[in-house]
Amino acid sequence: MPKEKRTIKKTDRLFQPFMKVYFDWFENHIGIKPKIDGADGKALKYIIKYFRSIAEDELEILKAWETIFSNYDKWDKFYQKQLNLRHINSNLMNIINSIKNGKQGITEGQSIAEMRNAIGNIDE
Repeated sequence: MPKEKRTIKKTDRLFQPFMKVYFDWFENHIGIKPKIDGADGKALKYIIKYFRSIAEDELEILKAWETIFSNYDKWDKFYQKQLNLRHINSNLMNIINSIKNGKQGITEGQSIAEMRNAIGNIDE
């Protein structure tokens, strides 16, 4: 009996760039490399999936991800202590809202451009 062919899911092209942004930020902020496990990898896939659901342009999506970390000082104190990707994933909307410093909250349906405009401009 022949073996079943398994379809290998292609890794999202944004996974490595997103992980690099996170690694670089974490290393610069904390001074050590982050410890990543399967739950963190899965959480990052969910974050990317969320961003892809509201935008198609990969460069725009990556810039939005970078913006979240470049505004770490605006995160609520509670979220500043939640640095694992699984925590960032579960608190993403709250983190974005705290970056906005209490302005109108971001909803899941907003575009990346609306999100970027809400949390600040990116240095090009």
